[in-house]
Formats: sequence, C-alpha cells, structure tokens
Amino acid sequence: MSINPAYTSQIGHMKFMARYGFSSHGSAACMIARKSFRFRTEQPRYDTVLGLPKTFDKEKSNYRNWMSLTQYIKKNYTFQDKIELLKADR
Repeated sequence: MSINPAYTSQIGHMKFMARYGFSSHGSAACMIARKSFRFRTEQPRYDTVLGLPKTFDKEKSNYRNWMSLTQYIKKNYTFQDKIELLKADR
C-alpha cells in the first residue's frame, strides 16, 4: 500500500515534534505511520504560536487547511524559527 506523504512534515512538526521530542524526520515518519494505519489526521490547531494566514478559513477541508498553513509557515519562518517557537509552546 502506498501512502501520500503530502504535508506529513508540517503536520508532524505541529503535532509531534514538541510533544514527543521527535526530530523533523521522526515526526514526519510518525505521520506516515499514522496514515498507513488510517488514523484520522486532526485539524490544525487554531491557536498555534506560528500564527495563521490572513486567508485561513476554518470551514475549508482538513487537507486545504494544512496546505494553506504549510505555505504560510514556509514563507514566513525558517526551520530553526519553527523549532524554537514550537519548543516555547509546550
């Protein structure tokens, strides 16, 4: 069975990196494993310390929300910024 890895890195960063102390690769792997077991992917947190895009619409599909959030974060933060902000969010 093949798994679509779309947005696994961003979802892993937001959901598992700070919570469990995973590396960026480990958190993406965790998301791929969850997808392979067909676990539900939760909606993005709407109170994230990384902020939300101005055009973010909570009524959009889960996939669309992750897509817009990923584009926003990649445009506005470096990898190290994300690590530091997510650590502070604990």
